[in-house]
Amino acid sequence: MPRITLPPKRLPFADVEIEFATRVFLSPHPQYAWNEIIEGVEVHFHDGRVENRAVMMGSSARTLRQARPGPSAKEVYDRFFLENPDATLQQLSEVTDRNQLQQLCNQWQRLIRPELGSLELSQLSSYGRLRRPIDLYLMHLIAMSTEAESLRKALVPLLFVPLDKQSLDKAFTKEELRDSGLPPRSSFGNIETEQLYLEFQDALAKRARRMSGIVSKEVAPIYFDLLWRDRDKRVGGNLFEASPMG
Repeated sequence: MPRITLPPKRLPFADVEIEFATRVFLSPHPQYAWNEIIEGVEVHFHDGRVENRAVMMGSSARTLRQARPGPSAKEVYDRFFLENPDATLQQLSEVTDRNQLQQLCNQWQRLIRPELGSLELSQLSSYGRLRRPIDLYLMHLIAMSTEAESLRKALVPLLFVPLDKQSLDKAFTKEELRDSGLPPRSSFGNIETEQLYLEFQDALAKRARRMSGIVSKEVAPIYFDLLWRDRDKRVGGNLFEASPMG
């Protein structure tokens, strides 16, 4: 399978954008309890709105469709991350590089998959479809939970980007997607194997390192998720405040 090429599709982000992403991911305010991020918490926006936000809601919760009675994908993933946060945090505290984080996420995915019996069988065959929720939960929990505060500085640079249609479109040209065997406007469901998932993640990590050298500031790959979605144009002190619905 051909390697995804460099340079990045978009020019380096401006200093103010990188500073915003750094503040949101490494110095979030306010922070929330682990369970609140999963179950839902009132978020007070700077324009006076108060809305309930959670990791899995809107389009994120609708992408894994039920085909038969049973717990929804949201219920399964919520339960997994709520059941024993102390054990999950202990596992994360032992992670020192991306390879270890990848192994841990694969371990979690193997535990979660058998619980997703209510989903369409075709959805269960896609590595990217089942992996994206794990990356979403990790991104939000590491970036905003009080329980993960001591781990945040070490783990944020290691986080994987939750791949979806928007991130693939923003990050890669049609030619790059085609060379990887994907049609234009692909989404996470098209990422059927771990190998292809890692190919995209490795390309994003290389681009982050290259951008770090250009701007002389650390740019973590996970910052792309914030900046590609124009969240940097919003005001807010954490991911929920900077995020549109869905």
